[in-house]
Amino acid sequence: MRSDKNVYFMVKLTIHEGKDESFRGIVDEMSVATAEEAGALNYEWSLSEDGRTCHLLERYVDSDGVRVHLENIGVFIDRFLATVDIVGVDVFGDPDAAARDALSQFGARFHRPYAGFVR
Repeated sequence: MRSDKNVYFMVKLTIHEGKDESFRGIVDEMSVATAEEAGALNYEWSLSEDGRTCHLLERYVDSDGVRVHLENIGVFIDRFLATVDIVGVDVFGDPDAAARDALSQFGARFHRPYAGFVR
């Protein structure tokens, strides 16, 4: 069983047709804001070769870090969701009830730690 408190998730998105420029602009804003969060460890955006699908890898030191992040991006969320559809959110680690509730609003699926290690 893992001993760290990290919570991490992979978000899969499809970018709306004709919204590429808006999407890239809001992602840049969100990335700058997230870089200021002490609890954010990873915040990595990757685009498919055709530029239509995006994966976002997020990792936080703990459930508090997740909650802080979700509060901080609240100012961006409406503009962001106007550019994408959320295909899936897979959450890993052991988020507390408040973080689970917050992530559930995005349709999150939760995966409990089973075996392995973190360095």
